[in-house]
Amino acid sequence: MDNSNSSASSKFICVDLGCGIHKAEGFIGVDVFAIDNVDVVADLNGHFPFPDNSIDLVKAHNIIEHLPDRIHTMNEIWRILKPNGIVDISVPSTDGRGAFQDPTHVSFWNVNSFMYYSNQHPAYFNLCKTYGFKGEYNIIEIKDVRNLDQVQVYTLLRAIKSEESNYPLILKNINLIILPDWNQSMEVLFKQLVNVCQAIIEHPKNKDIILLIDTHDTNIEDAQFLLADVLLYLCYEKNIEADDDNSPEFNLLNISSLEEYKGLLPLLSSRIVLEGESKEFIKQIGLGNLPFCNLAELSNNPLDISILSINEISEQHNINYSSSYHNLIIRPNSGEDNPLWKYFCTNQGRLIHKWHHYFDIYHNHFSRFRGLPVKILEIGVSQGGSVQMWKNYFGEAAYIYGVDIDPRCQELEEDRIKIFIGNQTDINFLRYVRDEIGAIDIIIDDGGHYMDQQIHSFEELYPALQETGVYLVEDLHTSYWAEYGGGYKKEGSFIEYAKNFIDQINAWHSKEKEFTASNLTQTCTGIHFYDSVLVVEKYPNQDKPKSSITGRLSF
Repeated sequence: MDNSNSSASSKFICVDLGCGIHKAEGFIGVDVFAIDNVDVVADLNGHFPFPDNSIDLVKAHNIIEHLPDRIHTMNEIWRILKPNGIVDISVPSTDGRGAFQDPTHVSFWNVNSFMYYSNQHPAYFNLCKTYGFKGEYNIIEIKDVRNLDQVQVYTLLRAIKSEESNYPLILKNINLIILPDWNQSMEVLFKQLVNVCQAIIEHPKNKDIILLIDTHDTNIEDAQFLLADVLLYLCYEKNIEADDDNSPEFNLLNISSLEEYKGLLPLLSSRIVLEGESKEFIKQIGLGNLPFCNLAELSNNPLDISILSINEISEQHNINYSSSYHNLIIRPNSGEDNPLWKYFCTNQGRLIHKWHHYFDIYHNHFSRFRGLPVKILEIGVSQGGSVQMWKNYFGEAAYIYGVDIDPRCQELEEDRIKIFIGNQTDINFLRYVRDEIGAIDIIIDDGGHYMDQQIHSFEELYPALQETGVYLVEDLHTSYWAEYGGGYKKEGSFIEYAKNFIDQINAWHSKEKEFTASNLTQTCTGIHFYDSVLVVEKYPNQDKPKSSITGRLSF
């Protein structure tokens, strides 16, 4: 139903870089000149005109020697390739005269050059990383072919990428695109997406269709949640099974670069016109020449629905809260008495995006604060749903504060909710927030999830916690994602940083002079690591722990 798993009918996407007039059959031709057979006109010295993880096979014959920045070239090829995608390179070797005789050759290669981009040669590969190479390849095959004084290098390289952290662009024979205006209300967006999906389901060629949804002006996680609700609605209201071959397939396009849209245009079949669209963006990316249709033309029976509340859906299908299927979400090991989970399931307010297992963690550590005049600070406001949830959970005496870098979040303020706009890595901004709020009872870091953001925020804001407060950092799985500055056991990740807390709370017991009690030792009595969550419980702990003996000897 989405692009996490490629369909058997997915289209194999091939690109011929620098194709000239000799474009390979079945390939998208790219060249700097607008001549016959060229599908995409682009200067490859800059940003390559394709989205991340979108191409299965790149052909680069007699082109990379014309591009001066070799590391940029290899980075861009790696970026546009899907995980395990292949690049087929042919380039004149410096072992022959052909590499130097053409005045347009500005970079030089031989068989050893490719060791710098391959993880099979770690010494060269790690050195290339220091030069700015961001990718990773395996060499499948490499050889020299000699013809008199000319030598050509032929190599096949495989792009190595994490399947979990990359979302390949999946295309089919019929690729439809919509560009919603995400500034519309969620109810309007929901209705539009349901109508489009229903029309695709009823199309006689639905198995050949994929729907591309532009998300350039919204948070992609918010779009994912809205789409999940659309699919659940179709499953339960229209009897579409989740694994039904007729169910629509989605690709969420988080593309803002006009260059990347250039490469996508030859693959698009049609644009579905919506009542609310990003009209200015449509003009900017050049979709004016793309065929378009409205829903009436796509389907003779456009769906006209009104949004059903979660309670109405539950009542119609005999779904109730105690069954743990409320809101059509299956949450394993859910506590039925958890008011946060119940609020989330019945949420009719602003959008909330949370991992399901977080709710029991929240309730276990936060419940003692309910009904008290507490101050809660959440970094990362997004759509404003979670600050509303905290306001409801902690009660009428609580005051909720939010921090976000998006100035639109200022509009989400309401009674007992105040929003600060700024960057969580800006120490002066964080100190301003501290001064404005005073002592804070609970801090929840659900911000940008980058390593420096989480570390800087903790170091600056932990001292602002009142002496029995709680500091919670979530979404720590980014500590294992390179694109967030993380990696398994990578120095500088928040997980590695937080592992030191374990030593610090045990420092009282150290017999080594250089390892003594720190501020954390003296202010913290509990550290809890969960899947993607760290909870630090603050409590005065100035003295070394004591032990006593009571009772009678048994032996």
